[in-house]
Amino acid sequence: MKKKGIFSDIGLKVLSVALAMSLWFFVTYRGQSEMAIDIPLEFKDVPKGLEILRQNIKRVSLNISGHERLLKALRPMDARVVIDMSNAKER
Repeated sequence: MKKKGIFSDIGLKVLSVALAMSLWFFVTYRGQSEMAIDIPLEFKDVPKGLEILRQNIKRVSLNISGHERLLKALRPMDARVVIDMSNAKER
């Protein structure tokens, strides 16, 4: 019986690896989706003596991408955009 080396049937091995990689990409990227949600802008830690006079932007639009089943469960109240004003200084 002839001993076979690692490079015997190389075409079949390359085809097997290519098929495995194709299936892996299909499974991991299937169900990817993107959605946009509008949420209110929040300010925190406004220093004493300072106040926000004009707030032109009251809501922001977030574009979120991920698995479709996770995005379906996401509600606008689950996401927040908070601006930390603790280091704000007077102009």
